[in-house]
Amino acid sequence: MIALGPLLIVSAFLTQSPTTDSLRLRARTLPDSALAEEVKTHSVDVRDAVTETLARSVTASPGARDAELGTASRLARAYAETWSDSFLVRQVERFVAASPERRVAKLATDSIRRVGVATYATRGPRAAIAVWRRGLARSEAIDDSVGAAAALGNVGAAYARLSLFDSATVYLGRAAALATTVGDLRVQANALAEIAGVREAADDIAGARVEYGRALALRQRIGDTRGLAADYNNLGRLAERVGDLSVARAQFDAALTLNRRDGRDDEAATNLVNIGGLASRAGNFARASAFYREALATWRKSERWPDAADALRGLGQLELRRGDYTKARTELSEAITAYNRAGLVNDAIAARQDLAAALAASGQLQGAVDELRRAQRAADSISVALDARAGLALARADLAAQLNAYGEADRLYASALTLYRKASDRAGEAEAQHGRGIVLLAQGDRTRARELLAAALVTQQATGNQRGASLTRMSLAELSFDEGDTSAARRQFARAAAELDHLGDPIGTAAALGERAAMEATIRMPATAESLFAAALAKVGVRSAPNVTWQLHAGLGSVRQRSGALDDAARELRASISDIAASYAGLRTLDSGAQRGK
Repeated sequence: MIALGPLLIVSAFLTQSPTTDSLRLRARTLPDSALAEEVKTHSVDVRDAVTETLARSVTASPGARDAELGTASRLARAYAETWSDSFLVRQVERFVAASPERRVAKLATDSIRRVGVATYATRGPRAAIAVWRRGLARSEAIDDSVGAAAALGNVGAAYARLSLFDSATVYLGRAAALATTVGDLRVQANALAEIAGVREAADDIAGARVEYGRALALRQRIGDTRGLAADYNNLGRLAERVGDLSVARAQFDAALTLNRRDGRDDEAATNLVNIGGLASRAGNFARASAFYREALATWRKSERWPDAADALRGLGQLELRRGDYTKARTELSEAITAYNRAGLVNDAIAARQDLAAALAASGQLQGAVDELRRAQRAADSISVALDARAGLALARADLAAQLNAYGEADRLYASALTLYRKASDRAGEAEAQHGRGIVLLAQGDRTRARELLAAALVTQQATGNQRGASLTRMSLAELSFDEGDTSAARRQFARAAAELDHLGDPIGTAAALGERAAMEATIRMPATAESLFAAALAKVGVRSAPNVTWQLHAGLGSVRQRSGALDDAARELRASISDIAASYAGLRTLDSGAQRGK
C-alpha cells in the first residue's frame, strides 16, 4: 500500500514542466485578457497548473493558502471562459469546500496515479497496473469520481498495451461512462481513443475511426493538443495498417509538429519511430535509422525503457532487411531484454521471432531453433494474444521450411493462418498464405500453391507490404516456370529483383537474381545464368547470408563446370559446401515436444 503524507504529496506534484510552473506563477499577476491568451495557448498545462497550486495550498500558511486557492480559482475560471468547459471550476470549488483531511486524501490518490505514470514509463504496464489499482481503490473509498475515472482509464490503457483486450474494454468502458457523468472531457477523450485502439486490434477499422473521431472532437473542444497529437499518431497507424501510406505520413507529421511545438520530446519520439517505420518500408534505411536513433536517445535520456525497446526493435528489423545480421542481433537482443524487464511478454516474443530470423539468415540455425523454443516457453507460460501466437507459429513454420521439414512447416503455416484469421490480421494472414504456398509448390501441388500465393499477393498489395509482395511475386515466378511459362517467369523474377533492390533489400535481390539464374541454367542459357549468379553474389558482397549464398555458389559452380572452367567450378562448389557446413554445424534434431509447442 502506498501511503503519502502531506509533504510527500506536494513533492509528487512539483515535477512539473517549465510551462506549467510558469503558468501558475504568472496567473497571480497577469490581467484577465493576458491570462485568457495564456490559457488558450497552453490549454494542456492548465489542469496540471491548477492541481499543483491546490497541492501547494495544503502545507502553506493561512495567508499563502488563500493566495494559492485564489490562483487556482482564477486559472479555472479563465479556462472555463476560454474553452467553455467548467470542469476545473467545479473541481476547485469542491476542493475549497472540503475538509483539510479530505484535501490531503484527494491529493494522495492523485499522487498515486502519477506514481503509476512514472512506473509505466520505466517499468512497463504490468507494474503500473498494480499502482493504479491501488489508486483506484483509494479514489472509490473517498467518493472521488474524477480520480476514479482517470485511474480506470489508466488501467484500461495498460491492459490494452498488454494485449489483454477483454479487461481493457471493461475498464475503458467504465472510465468513459464515469468521465461523461462528471464532465471530464479530457479523460473521456482518452478513454474513447483507447477504445478505438482496441477496435483496431480486432480489425474493426470502421469502428476505430468512429471512436477516434469522437475523441478528436472532444480534444478540439478543449484545446487538448497532447491528445490531438496522440490521435493523429494513432490515425496514422490505422492508415498504415490499411496500406494508405501517404495519409499515414501526413498524420505522423501532424502529430510530430504539435509535440515538438509544445516541447513534448518523449511523445515526439513516438512519432519519429512511426515515421522511421514508413521510411524503412520504402527502403530509405539511412533516414529510418536516423529517426529511430533520435527517438532512442530521447527515451534513454528519460529512462523510458519500454519505449526504448520499441526503437531498438525497429533498428533490428531495419538491419535485418538490409542484411546486416550482426547488428540486427545486437539491437534485437537489447530490445528483448528491455521488453522482459517491463513485463511486455507479447513484444518480447515478437522480438525473439525477429532474432530467430536474423540467426537463421546468417546461418546460425541452431541459434534460431533455440530462440523460438524460448519464445514458445514464454507463450506457454501465460495467456498471450492471438497475433503473438500466430507470429510464433509463422516463425517456426519458416524455419521448418528452411530445414526442408515440409510436413511440419505445412502444419505450422496452417495453424498460423487460422490464428491470424481469428485475430483479424490480414497482413499476417498473407504471410502465412505465402509460406504455405511455397511449401505446396515444393510438394508439387501447383493448383493450391497458386491459389494461396495469388491471395497473399492481393492482400500484400492492398496493405502496402511492398517487400512481401515482391517475395510472393518471386514465388509466383517459380510456379510459372514450373508450369512451363518461361517468359512469364522471367518477367516476374526481373520485377521482383528490381523491386527488392529499390527497397534496399540486398539479400532478397540476390535471391531473386539467383532463382532466375537457376532457371536460365535449366533451359540451357549458360552465359545469362553465369552473369546472373555473379551479379547475385556481388549484391550479397561481404554480408553473411549462407542460406542464400550456398545456392548461388553451387549454381555458379555447376554452370562453370559445364563450360569447362573446372578450377573456377571447384572453387565455387567448395564455397557452397562451406556455407552449408557453417549453417548446419551443431544443429540438433528437434524434439517432438518442441515441435508441438508443448
